[in-house]
Amino acid sequence: MNIKDKILLLSLMSVMFSAQASEYSTRADQQKQGKPWYVGGSIGWADSSASLGDMNRRFTATGMNAVATEVDDKDTAYDVRIGYAFDRHWSLEVGYKDLGEVLVRFTGRYQDADAFFDAVEHVHPESGEGYFIAGNYHYYFTNEIAVYGKLGYFDWEGKYVTTDVGDPVGHDKMKGNTWFYGLGLQYDLSKDWAVDAKWEQFEFDNDTTNVLSVGVVYRFK
Repeated sequence: MNIKDKILLLSLMSVMFSAQASEYSTRADQQKQGKPWYVGGSIGWADSSASLGDMNRRFTATGMNAVATEVDDKDTAYDVRIGYAFDRHWSLEVGYKDLGEVLVRFTGRYQDADAFFDAVEHVHPESGEGYFIAGNYHYYFTNEIAVYGKLGYFDWEGKYVTTDVGDPVGHDKMKGNTWFYGLGLQYDLSKDWAVDAKWEQFEFDNDTTNVLSVGVVYRFK
């Protein structure tokens, strides 16, 4: 076999390999697109940016004689969702998220207890729960593993309770909406099931919450 024949053979083999790879990729895409609807759920850890310094500045700004002594800024977070995949890369989902609670302990001096607790109940970190809508883009760097980006809109509500030695002395409620974004890694166990891990960030007016979570996805028609 001369050099020209070898080059021609290698070229033919390359074309055949490319065609097979393309066919395999197309077939994989079609299999993944066969069940466009999916449901999923995630559970993880929420970490708020609220700090002792932040809370004491807020107390001072309201003219209160109070000092924050502890901020527990971490709590369990979860979400449940249903979505539709337009193709292997793009999807849209709606669901419900709970970012957990942020606990603040403080001490204070007052002459009028009712006035003091009425004021302090409105000074709190921002967190909440509510419905969301989000778009995702998946990039598969193997047939089963993908990285993805997420951009969403969160319509949230927070309920706050002020207690004095365990007894409720004040209540407050806050509503709002904010954009959020995130990055994730997904592994397809089969054409029906997948697991993922993701990071998300929620920007409230005064505080920021980061969420790390793991979850599962089930695809269906």
